[in-house]
Amino acid sequence: MQVIQTSVLLKYSGLFAFLQRQASNVAHEVQRSYVGAARVYYETGFRRYARSLGWIKARSVEKNESIVSSEREKDLHVDVQRLEYSKIEGPSITLAYMADDKTHKEPLEALLRSLLLVFMDNATAEYTFVKAFFSFETTLNTQESTQATLSPTSLLSPDRATFADHRSVSGSDYGGQQSRPASIVDTIAAAEASKKEEKANFDAIWKQIMDPVLVYCETFLKSVLDPIPPAVPLLTMIRLMEDVVLEVQKRNCPPVEFFVFGLRLQMWPVFQKIMAENAEALKKLAEEQEEETMIFSNLLRLRQELTKLILRHSNLIKDVVGQATAQSAIYQSLLQGLSQGTHLSAHPKSQQEIAYWANLEEETRRKILSAGRRSQR
Repeated sequence: MQVIQTSVLLKYSGLFAFLQRQASNVAHEVQRSYVGAARVYYETGFRRYARSLGWIKARSVEKNESIVSSEREKDLHVDVQRLEYSKIEGPSITLAYMADDKTHKEPLEALLRSLLLVFMDNATAEYTFVKAFFSFETTLNTQESTQATLSPTSLLSPDRATFADHRSVSGSDYGGQQSRPASIVDTIAAAEASKKEEKANFDAIWKQIMDPVLVYCETFLKSVLDPIPPAVPLLTMIRLMEDVVLEVQKRNCPPVEFFVFGLRLQMWPVFQKIMAENAEALKKLAEEQEEETMIFSNLLRLRQELTKLILRHSNLIKDVVGQATAQSAIYQSLLQGLSQGTHLSAHPKSQQEIAYWANLEEETRRKILSAGRRSQR
């Protein structure tokens, strides 16, 4: 598209300016035809490109998990290479044909970066062309009016009809105001108003052309945020948008700047929500650890009292073998109760408790064996 614009269409900008002056209806029809053709071109291209990126995105889904509940090893470290996608200068973009390879995968931030860079280049180039091709008539009128006002002939020649407008008011040498500076100020104000009107016209033409593309970009961003990605990739994409905004500012394209800035504003609340959830999860974990410390401290005291009670109960039996047998039976009952429920026995504290009673049970068995050997002698 840019090749056609620079090598073919721009050569006829003078003809378009002529049509604006001599046949405004024809100029309007030319403008409308170009807007329609360019709109279809960009709509078709970006629809296909966004669809290809969506296919690649669907092959690997990353969901956000809190730093407390996540059990994936890759969440414990940051892939430094993926941080390169936070800048414009970095890895090459994803091309549409890559989606044909069923095994091809890309990180989420790489796909969004590809879409944003392609959008930035095309949107800024289109805005530059719109300013160059559709601005001749307005610029011409502004320059002519300014030159006519500031011309020495128009200010000094008494033969011109404007002479009376530029003469000094009677008494101006004694503090009166002259009409000449006021006329210059009015002309400058008119020129500024004309520039604003011209810019609004550029923005309107650009938006008519790129409006479908903006919709595709917003839709793809929504798919990126649903489900919510992990915190680091999300922050990488936010930093990327900041870099894109800076580059667009250098290219002097306000509509693209405002649009990308709006996308960035949509991502910040999501990132803040993730960080708030992580902070809350850490807070709850700290509270649970305090509760666990208190619980297991009480369990330790309970274990000590239970051990004393078992010994006191078994000591009522006069026979040594009988004492050991009674203790062993109680220890086995405790071990069976502690071993029920695999999700509970997997806890480190539960394993320590099981090991404690297992050691006591093993000691009682040794006592039984040694007592049996002595009785045989």
